[in-house]
Amino acid sequence: MKPMLPQTRKYLNKSGRNRRSASGIVIDAVKMQLTEGNYSVGDRIPNEFEIAESLEVSRGSVREAMKILSAMGVVEIRRGDGTYISDKIGPSLIEQMMLQLVKRDRDSDELAQIREIIERGIVQLSIQNATEEQIQALRDVWERQKKEVEEKRFDHNHLISSELAFHEAMVDCTNNELLKLLYMYILELFLPERYQYKDCDYEEHMHIAVRVHAPVIEAIANRDPEAGDAAIRETTYQWVRLTDKNE
Repeated sequence: MKPMLPQTRKYLNKSGRNRRSASGIVIDAVKMQLTEGNYSVGDRIPNEFEIAESLEVSRGSVREAMKILSAMGVVEIRRGDGTYISDKIGPSLIEQMMLQLVKRDRDSDELAQIREIIERGIVQLSIQNATEEQIQALRDVWERQKKEVEEKRFDHNHLISSELAFHEAMVDCTNNELLKLLYMYILELFLPERYQYKDCDYEEHMHIAVRVHAPVIEAIANRDPEAGDAAIRETTYQWVRLTDKNE
């Protein structure tokens, strides 16, 4: 079992603990220990009394903080045994992070910047890690997209489902499950809304999706980082151009 280190308290004092609730101070302390590598998966953290004494908060505040951290999936409370760092991040943690974005007024430029940064990283990682089978799976999804366009299936549901399918196959190429969890949650949260507006030209959206996705596939298949960056810049440009019509 690892203690709350003395420097944690000193840091929290310097960073303005008076502006934080007592339970917030405990949560920040645990997060800090994780960030600095002092806690690892499976580590047992100090008990209520030790944390309360170390951080100069009440035991009730420690209990409240542990309930919050447990709900977030950061810790696992084992009755009669103690509290441990969880072996995985619970979906609720990602949900809470994304809900903070939902509550904000979302600026299209900010969203475009976030999406471009993430997707450039995904393509670069895919160039390094993708197997031939994963690249073929990505091509297969693109072929289905193309077929939907040829069959003139131009509606909201087809647009969203085909876009999500393509981007899921793309992030699969990274072989990074945590990145996939975060990326798909963002897309599933924002894509339906960004395309749900009056007079949305689904035909134009789907034609452009097929066109801009092709260079992404080729960049990954050819292991070409520069082509990957160029493909994502074009994808982002077209996404902003089209979705800004609902602003």
